[in-house]
Amino acid sequence: MKKIVITGGEGFLGKYVTGLLGKKTGVTLSRFERGKHSFDDLPSMKNLLQDSSAVVHMAGLNRANDHEILRVNTLGTHGLLKAIALYSPGIRFVFASSTQAYDANSIYGLSKLFAEKLIESYAKKNLLEGVALRFSNLYGPGARPFYNSVIATFASQIRTGKPITIHGNGRTMRDFLYVTDAADIIQKSLSLPLKNRFLKIDVCSGRTETVRKVVSLMQQHVSRKIKVNYSPEESDNIGYSRNLKKNTAKEIFGWVPRVSFEEGITRMMDSI
Repeated sequence: MKKIVITGGEGFLGKYVTGLLGKKTGVTLSRFERGKHSFDDLPSMKNLLQDSSAVVHMAGLNRANDHEILRVNTLGTHGLLKAIALYSPGIRFVFASSTQAYDANSIYGLSKLFAEKLIESYAKKNLLEGVALRFSNLYGPGARPFYNSVIATFASQIRTGKPITIHGNGRTMRDFLYVTDAADIIQKSLSLPLKNRFLKIDVCSGRTETVRKVVSLMQQHVSRKIKVNYSPEESDNIGYSRNLKKNTAKEIFGWVPRVSFEEGITRMMDSI
C-alpha cells in the first residue's frame, strides 16, 4: 500500500487531485491538516510523512500581501522539504508551481520560482526526487471567483446578474487549462521516471485565448446579454502566459489535454 501525502487538499486543484488519487487501488492518502500540522514545526509532520512514498504539495497563496505569499509559498515549502529530509528522505515530491514563475515582476511567481530552486537543491543532495509542474491558468467548477481564475470570476458575476470588468482591451492572450487535466498530470508525475532527480515541466493547453473570447463563449450559454465594463489598466493577476514550447508535458509525456477550451467553458457554465 503506497502512502501519498497531500498538502492543499482542501483547495481548488487539491479537491480534484484528492478525488482522483483516492480512487486508485493500493494507495492511501494522508492529508496535511492546518491546526494539526505546521510547516514551521517539523515534529508536527513526523507521523504525516513517515512511511510515505510521495508528497503532492499544492498548499499555497496567490492573493495576499507579499510577505504572506513568500512566507507560505517559499518558506512553507522549505519547512516541508526539511521535514521530508528528516522523516522520509528519497521520496517523490510533486510541486504545483505556475507559469508565473517566468514573470520576474510577480511576487507570486517569484515565490514559486524560489520554491522550485529549493526543491532542486534538495534533489541534488539526493534527499528526494522533485517534479515541478508549472501550470498555466487553471479553471473549472469549484474555482473561487476573484481568487483562482478570471473565468470563475466572470461566471460568478454572470450568475448573479452583475456586469463583468475586463482590464485593458481584452485582447491579452492567455493559456487556460481545465482542472481535471491538471490533476491527471499530477497523477502521472508520481511515477514518471527521472534521469536527474529533478524535472521542471510546463503544463498548458497549448493554445491561447483572449479574455474577449472567454466572454464570447460564455455568452452562448446565457439568454440575457452580458454587460461588460472595460477598465483602462491592465490586470497584473490574471496569470502569466508565454509561448510554451520547451520542456512541456506534451514533449515529456506525449500528453495532450482531454478537455477542450470550448468544452471546459460549457462545463463551467453548466455548474453555475
